[in-house]
Amino acid sequence: MALPTGLLYRPTSDVGAAHSSSKRGADARRQRADRADGIATDAAGAESLWRGYGWPSVEVATAAVLAVVLVVGLREAVSASVALGWWTALTGISAARLGLARLYRPRRDAEARREVPGQGYVVAVCLAGLAWGACATALLAATPAPGQGVVVLALAALLVVAAASLAAEPRALAGHLVGAGLPLMLWLGAQGEVRLGALAAVTALFLAAVWVAARRSRDAAAASPPTHSPVAIALKKRQAADGPAAADNVGRERAERTLAWEKQVLEMVAAHAGLTETLDAVNRGVETQFPDTRSSILLIDDDERGLVVASAPSLPAEFVSELGTMSLGPGASCYAAAVRRRKAIVAQDIAADPLWESHRDVALRHGIQACWTVPIYSPRQHALGVCAVYSGERRKPRAGERRFMERITYLAGIAIDRVRAQRALRCSELRFRDFAETAADWFWETDAQTRYTYLSGRYQQITGMACAEALGRTPVEVLAKGGVAAVGAAKIEQFMAARRPFEDCLVERPGPEGAVRALRMSGKPIFDEQGCFSGYRGSGRDASRAHVAAETLAYRANHDALTGAVNRHVFEQRLERAVRSARDYGREHVVCYIDLDRLKLVNDTLGHKAGDEVLRQVAGWLSTRVRARDTLARLGGDEFALLLENCPASKGVEIAERLVDTLPSQSFAWERHTFDIGLSIGVVPFGPEARSAVEVLALADAACYGAKRQGGGRVNLQRVEADDTDGGETDGGEGGTVAAIDVAVLARQNRLLLYAQPIRSLRPDADGVEWYEVLLKVADRQGRLLSTRAFIRAAEQQQRIVAIDRWVIRTVLQSYAARVATLPLVRFSINISGASLSDRSLMDYLGRQLARQGIAPGAICFEITETAAIRNLADAARSIAEFKKLGCRFALDDFGTGLSSFAYLKHLPVDYLKIDGSFVRDISAEAAQGSIAAAIHQMSRTLGLKTVAEWADSEAVVARLRELGVDYAQGAAVGEAVALDALTQYLDGDMRAAARG
Repeated sequence: MALPTGLLYRPTSDVGAAHSSSKRGADARRQRADRADGIATDAAGAESLWRGYGWPSVEVATAAVLAVVLVVGLREAVSASVALGWWTALTGISAARLGLARLYRPRRDAEARREVPGQGYVVAVCLAGLAWGACATALLAATPAPGQGVVVLALAALLVVAAASLAAEPRALAGHLVGAGLPLMLWLGAQGEVRLGALAAVTALFLAAVWVAARRSRDAAAASPPTHSPVAIALKKRQAADGPAAADNVGRERAERTLAWEKQVLEMVAAHAGLTETLDAVNRGVETQFPDTRSSILLIDDDERGLVVASAPSLPAEFVSELGTMSLGPGASCYAAAVRRRKAIVAQDIAADPLWESHRDVALRHGIQACWTVPIYSPRQHALGVCAVYSGERRKPRAGERRFMERITYLAGIAIDRVRAQRALRCSELRFRDFAETAADWFWETDAQTRYTYLSGRYQQITGMACAEALGRTPVEVLAKGGVAAVGAAKIEQFMAARRPFEDCLVERPGPEGAVRALRMSGKPIFDEQGCFSGYRGSGRDASRAHVAAETLAYRANHDALTGAVNRHVFEQRLERAVRSARDYGREHVVCYIDLDRLKLVNDTLGHKAGDEVLRQVAGWLSTRVRARDTLARLGGDEFALLLENCPASKGVEIAERLVDTLPSQSFAWERHTFDIGLSIGVVPFGPEARSAVEVLALADAACYGAKRQGGGRVNLQRVEADDTDGGETDGGEGGTVAAIDVAVLARQNRLLLYAQPIRSLRPDADGVEWYEVLLKVADRQGRLLSTRAFIRAAEQQQRIVAIDRWVIRTVLQSYAARVATLPLVRFSINISGASLSDRSLMDYLGRQLARQGIAPGAICFEITETAAIRNLADAARSIAEFKKLGCRFALDDFGTGLSSFAYLKHLPVDYLKIDGSFVRDISAEAAQGSIAAAIHQMSRTLGLKTVAEWADSEAVVARLRELGVDYAQGAAVGEAVALDALTQYLDGDMRAAARG
């Protein structure tokens, strides 16, 4: 039902105030239209009007009649003055109620309407009810017991009639009932009689029943206005007289009002009105269409963590302040719930709704009983906030209200999104302007033929060319006219021809003062809606200072200040890059470590100033003697380094020797003094075997030191895999290993020992070859043997295992050549590590050693463990194939201790498979061991390999191996290991004696 208009309508001075003078007439016309077409926004409007000034007239007539009846009926029980006073008071109070109702009813003349505050109306009704109750109590007190029931019934009848007229306003009805019944019940209860107490209880129940009946009647009227009321009958007659045209006119009028409101809002959006101003207009549209409601709009804050009130023109300030900033978290409020759930939230009864717990008291205090909250979205469906409509009744929104609220949120979404977009655009423009002014010195634009059509004012200041002179020319023409470097002009021309963007293209041209300026230009191609090229747009800036400063800093950071050669940091970077290229692509490079001879004499005799000058002259001379792609660096003091990329070892040595031979013939002078300077160079060629730049440079330093120690003025060649460098060593601790392994030192001290253990054939068709495996042993300073396994592990950790392998190969081949090379049927097995197998230079080393000693490759068999082979299967297969191509044989050692997979064996072209001793040692006693050995042997037969069983330490084991068909055996039962020198002497003497016999 409608709230008192005086409570709801409060004209303000905000946007829309200009329309406040016509608001009352619009309200009256809308109410008449609602009564006419039966689809008013308040469905009970006609019934409210009927109750508003129809029923009070009936109430006055009823009061007069009942007063006459009571006066006549009680004339015997009460005095005439009392009865007359009762009649007068009752009739007067009802007449005053009639006047109050007529004062409150809507007038046809909008200007003549007086707005009565709603609170005043409620108070007046309560006082009227209290007067009724007081009169009834006074009459009841003066009436004897038999007539008291008649008085109570008369008052009840009057209350029923009054309830019908007051049902439209729940507060007024409640006040009237309480005011009328309270004095009566208090008097009845105070008498202390059971009969009167019961009468008081019945009166209270009756009042409650009247209240419930009035509320239900009001709700029913709201849902379906009475069709038999006087007003409804009159409306039907009018509609029948006017015909369908009246209904069309009413609908047209309502549509026109809605369109006018929407037009007003959209015009404000198009005129870039403020957001608060626009939202106030939206809210007033709601309150204009539905006078019994109030509206507010809340927006999601910038952090998207809460909601703030953006517009609430008609809500009390206390209520708006109470809302404040609300969180969007769960259970925060109905507003947050609408945003979170993305649907409308209807609080039909705020007093009982849990989402209104935090704001319930202030809402009820201001007469807000229900709230309908609808989320607002942008046209892109991004949540912006909520629109909340408040009602003074506990009810749901009607169909018309729901439809209108959809229009509200749609318009509000457009307004909010447009205002925010404009705000973001202004911020973006301002930000771009600030950035552009700080990032560029001038701006330019061209047409589709790339001719300048726009140049900003600072162009002439920076380039020295007038804008008018440059307009109509292409950027390349302008740059070329100023003497730009050909590279810069060509680069920009290529970009423009390809319609590609370019950024910070460096060009040079003379500035206003004649000095060359470095300019950086950026451009972006522009295309129209059809995708056709329409020109370029870009910017330029003067980068002269930055360019010079950057070049200076880069040069100083990368070059030695004294000599102009690159510094140690740059050299190490390039050396590391060369090491990677050697490792990844198999390339060969050479590092020369150069030390100046006799420079210290110059410093000591003439001072460091003279020494610095000599350093500059020598550095200049060296730079003219190397290729442009080579790197000459000063490492510090009188030391230089030279990196010769993609250079073989022989060529590197040749270059170094030429430098050593040529420099002494050069004269270096300072003032009147001439100096004789020499060079000592350590040369280190390296390829894939190099592990790091630090290692290569350290080795070159050591080689240079060796050249200096030999007297200087010479070249000392040292390879990464070389084994003849000096160094110290220390014995290991309890583990018995050597902590610092230097192969040459250990060999000179006779601490690296080679033993040989025979491998015998177990088959009757043996080829008669004497086959021995070479075993490495290491002794401490006292001659005690150390753990070979621990020593090998330490050598691998210190990256010296390759040098050890090469020492073993060289030593075995030398012993073989010296003792038994001329004797037939002798073969040696040499163990090599996985690192050596991956060393691509090992084949060259082996070939040179075999050729130098004159040994047939078939006399050598190499062994590698299964684990090392499968660690890098591809490299292992490649290296084994190269060994076999050279003529050597190959054996896979310790088979069974690694992955023991037969699948990879087909990728390894080995000749022999050595069964690990753990499967052989107990083969005669354990069936499982025999089965494993038999399986390995059978698999080897299938692959065409011969098998060698290790750890054959007893005759029983040897006999069992013969039964399984194993080809060879090695162990104590076959023969103990003996020193290699002793073996070769024995073989030499034994075989020669056999040959003579």
